[in-house]
Amino acid sequence: MKRFGTNNETEHNGNGKSVSDDGIDKLVSQRQFNEPETEELREYIDILYRRRKIVVFTLLAILIIGIVYTLTRTPIYESSARIVVVTNNNTSPQLGDNIQMINDLRALVRSRSIDTQLEIISSPDVLNNAFENIDPKLRAKGFRSDHLPSWACKVSAKKNTDIIIVTARAFDPKAAAELANNVSKSYFEQDLERSRRATRQAREYAEEQLAVLHRDLAKANTELSEYKRKTGLIAPDAQISKIAERMANLQMEIDAVQANIAAGRNDLEATKQGILQEKADVITSSTITRNPLFDEVVTRLDRLQSQRAEMLQEYTPQSREIRALDERIKIEEERLKTVAGNVVASRTESRNPIRDSLLKRYAEGIATNAALTARNRALLYAMNSQKTFLATLPEKERKLTDLIQSVELLKGTYQNLSQRYYSLLLSERAMIPNGQLISKAAPSSTPTYPNKKRNFALFFVLGIMIASIAAVTIEKLDVRVHDQQSVEQIANTPVLTLVPKVAETSKKLIEGKSSDSKLLESFRILRSNILFSIIDHDTVLIAVTSAGPSEGKSTVSANLAIAMAMDGKKVLLIDGDMRKPNLHNLFGMTRENGLSSVIAGSCRQEDAIKATHVQNLDLLPSGPTPPNAPEMLNSRHCRNLLEHLKSIYDIVIIDCPPCVGLSDVQVVSTLADGVVLVVAMNETRKPHLKIASHVLSRVSAPLIGVVLNKIDSLGNSYYYKYYSNYTYLESCQKTSPKNGKRRKTIKRWPAFKS
Repeated sequence: MKRFGTNNETEHNGNGKSVSDDGIDKLVSQRQFNEPETEELREYIDILYRRRKIVVFTLLAILIIGIVYTLTRTPIYESSARIVVVTNNNTSPQLGDNIQMINDLRALVRSRSIDTQLEIISSPDVLNNAFENIDPKLRAKGFRSDHLPSWACKVSAKKNTDIIIVTARAFDPKAAAELANNVSKSYFEQDLERSRRATRQAREYAEEQLAVLHRDLAKANTELSEYKRKTGLIAPDAQISKIAERMANLQMEIDAVQANIAAGRNDLEATKQGILQEKADVITSSTITRNPLFDEVVTRLDRLQSQRAEMLQEYTPQSREIRALDERIKIEEERLKTVAGNVVASRTESRNPIRDSLLKRYAEGIATNAALTARNRALLYAMNSQKTFLATLPEKERKLTDLIQSVELLKGTYQNLSQRYYSLLLSERAMIPNGQLISKAAPSSTPTYPNKKRNFALFFVLGIMIASIAAVTIEKLDVRVHDQQSVEQIANTPVLTLVPKVAETSKKLIEGKSSDSKLLESFRILRSNILFSIIDHDTVLIAVTSAGPSEGKSTVSANLAIAMAMDGKKVLLIDGDMRKPNLHNLFGMTRENGLSSVIAGSCRQEDAIKATHVQNLDLLPSGPTPPNAPEMLNSRHCRNLLEHLKSIYDIVIIDCPPCVGLSDVQVVSTLADGVVLVVAMNETRKPHLKIASHVLSRVSAPLIGVVLNKIDSLGNSYYYKYYSNYTYLESCQKTSPKNGKRRKTIKRWPAFKS
């Protein structure tokens, strides 16, 4: 007998020359193989390929839904207008500090912050006014609503700039551009109207006071002229003139202060009305508290005013002492404003910016009126002192002094107020808004929504995700085997080889080198692995079975026998599946006489065994189907027959029935030297494979390994990439670099996978 277990095979070409190992290494170095993918990635790709129909169907369904959704959406157009906000508004005139109401005008019309401007532009008044100014037909076409939709307008600020972007959306491009431009226009109009209204109120107040002063001055001039005519007193002495001048200056200051107090009260009332008119739903409550430092500053101010009034009896208002004292009084007045302004209004994030401005103005007005009241008391005290002094003068001179003083006072006040009036009038006519339009909105030629490219990309990604999830979910629910790892884990034995799936129209049996290289190489590997596992046996009996029917065990048995015969071994192939025999069909023979006939004694062994078209390979068909196949296989005659055949042949291969539900394999496995389990990829169920493994282990069958059959070459690209490169090496008959002759190829079997 020949010994088995050769680990390489030598083939010859026409010249009978052999190729050295160095030649093979050179061929390998000339063709670099790609590194295999990671195990998890390959498994995932295999799942997607196996479930490719579900993946393609799901992806197409999601894409169709996305296309229908995108094409049925009403297009929305977008247009933007850009506004630059003036951060320092100097359009209001720089007026004097004599009239408090006029000075507070600058605080009302000054520019707000960018965030405040955003709130103002986004206010319902501005947006609704802009919406109503659109042509009704265009409005109905562009918005399909009588009210401004919440999505139709968005106001935002460009980072690190003073630019505000007004973005409008509509179903019509002209309507979108019209809305964006109208919002900008409405904002400018309302901002300008607020500034002009504040300036107009101050101008109207100055106009009313001018009329009153004009009447008082005319009346005072008339009284002075009449008194001079009656008394004949034209020019008093120097002392009376000096006193009269001092008293006139004091009275002018008193009247100016009282006028400012009255103006401040009117301004406070107007400010209070403005606060009450603001919307209550966006304004939080505010309180005005009195600072304990306030009274202290007022007391010091009264003391300074009294001191000034006393010094005016000895010095003129232009003297150095009086000017120094005025500077101290001015400092105390400014300090009084600062103390009062820090405790007046409280703000929250949701406060109305206009109302906050009015509250601040209201608080500053209170502080200013308090300072003016203190100054008025001091001036009145000084005036009373002068009047007491004049009481000692003759009555006529005193009366003349009073009349002259009244006329001078009215003239000065009239001239001062007239100058303020014309400044306010000029400011009212030249008022400009706090910003300007730098870019008008233009109708867009293409819709912004729906974005077809983005939608198609999103639905494509969504389709891939859903299709992948569906494929993995169905894969988890599927109980069939789909990968080598799960087969090895369930059967607790290695996979000996992977047999590719053969088309129905192709030949199922290998026929030497003319066969499919993948199919041929798979059975060469199976042959090598089996011989390695039984290397200590002189003659072996191999049983081939499967978990269930139609998994290709008969084809695997036949091809394994052919591969063994190609190795120069004398092989006998027995069809042990007496219930559903198939080997005689594969080899084109009949089963009139076979295994059942020999066991039953109705036929001789020599008559039942038939030679096949493959050299060194004989076939023993199943014979007629017996009623008791397990009993026949377990009979003493069957055991003696198999032992006798093992003495004749190098290899005996038995094609057995499936394991699940039948007891035939349990009988044969006790006689065999090794059992090979055939598993059909994507067909064999995991529960059946578990049962088959349990059946074989229960009878202590010598299970060599598993043959993974019906492998899809596309779904297992990595495995067959190896085969294609291996076949490439086998088919490359390179010429020798020395003598130019062809060398034979030495094939090295892959290591047995444990």
